[in-house]
Amino acid sequence: MSTPFFRTIPILLVDDGELVKTVKFKKGQYIGDPINAMKIFNEKEVDELVILDIGASKNKTDPDFALIEQLASEAFMPVAYGGGITNFEHAKKLFALGIEKVIINSEFLVRPDFIKEIASVFGVQSVVVSIDYKYSLFGKRKVYSHKQKKTLSKYTVEELIQLAANIGVAEIVLNSVSHDGMMQGMDIDFLKQLKGFKVNIIPIGGVGCFKDILAVKENANVKACGVGSKFVYQDKSRSVMINYLKPNEKNILE
Repeated sequence: MSTPFFRTIPILLVDDGELVKTVKFKKGQYIGDPINAMKIFNEKEVDELVILDIGASKNKTDPDFALIEQLASEAFMPVAYGGGITNFEHAKKLFALGIEKVIINSEFLVRPDFIKEIASVFGVQSVVVSIDYKYSLFGKRKVYSHKQKKTLSKYTVEELIQLAANIGVAEIVLNSVSHDGMMQGMDIDFLKQLKGFKVNIIPIGGVGCFKDILAVKENANVKACGVGSKFVYQDKSRSVMINYLKPNEKNILE
């Protein structure tokens, strides 16, 4: 039996119209122009792309529709977008601009039925739930709110995953704040535990080299991997260079 295709998805962070990269969700390093990055990913024949506007949620502003329109018009691949989406009209406008999927984080935490509102019109495949989590000093895993800048105790990570699955969500972006930008490997021990959920999970946080991606494919219970730092830095010295998988690496993951 052939192995299902493993998806490796670049994750671009935008703040105030600039491409940035964070470490543990703290102030991002300037990377460059997101439009230029999009053109480079086009040339590298990236299969799909995620854009997260971390400034929109933080500053409680609407999505930057002008920037999104530019990015969507340049993209040769399907693009998912998250950040500042707080109502149905936001989602409707994003789809009209050419966005393939909307990613909902903060609003899912306070009103999960918002997901149903979008999915009832555009389909469950058009909505992705994003869940952030971090570890305490004592190693306890907690749901984290980027908007509120604090951990939450109402749900565990697993309970939120199950809630999204019950709603009928097809995909969840699962972001480890503790691993974000560290480039020291992903949270594989936890990913191994995620069995039985009827939803595709896309983990983010920690990839520093190709071996980290391969380790996720071979050891975790997921069929995709989101990659931030590895695809915007040349190496762990953090010299900026937009890059993607090499042809032989793609072959290994297929």
